Amino acid sequence: MDNCCSSIIKYLLFIANFLVFVVGIVVLAFSVIAYLDGGLLNDLFSDLDNNDVVVSVFSTASILLMTISVIVILASFFGCCGAIKESKCLLTIYMVILVVAVGAVIAGAVLGYDQDANIIENGLTESLTKYQPDGESNTETSWDSMQKTYECCGVSNYTNWVDPGNFPVNDFKVPASCCQDRGFENVDDCRRNPGSQEWADKLTGCYGKLETLISNNQEFILWGCIGILVVMILNLAAAFVTCCNV
Repeated sequence: MDNCCSSIIKYLLFIANFLVFVVGIVVLAFSVIAYLDGGLLNDLFSDLDNNDVVVSVFSTASILLMTISVIVILASFFGCCGAIKESKCLLTIYMVILVVAVGAVIAGAVLGYDQDANIIENGLTESLTKYQPDGESNTETSWDSMQKTYECCGVSNYTNWVDPGNFPVNDFKVPASCCQDRGFENVDDCRRNPGSQEWADKLTGCYGKLETLISNNQEFILWGCIGILVVMILNLAAAFVTCCNV
């Protein structure tokens, strides 16, 4: 009976670790994409004094998530091999890695969910004032790219550009990226009269779009970490039982 239970636990441990291995690869891919997306923020805030603080909100969580994914993939490999070969050495290594991974997952969940959105909003507001219409710095390129990609304008809305000094170009009040590539029939009129009834409701802020992106990342990181944590704790218990019966 004991041998039967041990065999069942062994194969369940193998299956569970194989699934964790696959999940680890998926999470690793997501974290790499999230890290690369953070490059937009890095370019946006490259001219700010607090650039490191602002960008670290995303990059630190993404790097930690990548690290956790690698640890999980490594642990699941040792778990699969240890379970099939019934190797006490491999299972012991597996359990040690799992303990480290549990701590890393908890840290990742806290970091990923405790992002200060105000840092991003303040950073956007400051970087907008450094936008030069004829410039070729990362700030201009990134603002134009963000406004086209997310179909937004300014931080809270178009009025951030209308504020004195933010966009002093002839009679245009907002950058072309606020109105281009959005199917508007008259882009120049949109740029000259962004506050008119025709355009005002369409020129919503970019911060709201980024806030949604941040929130989605937070939820993914939190529930992903909780799921991985539960599986790892169960695997740790199964590995201990298997190791004791080897």
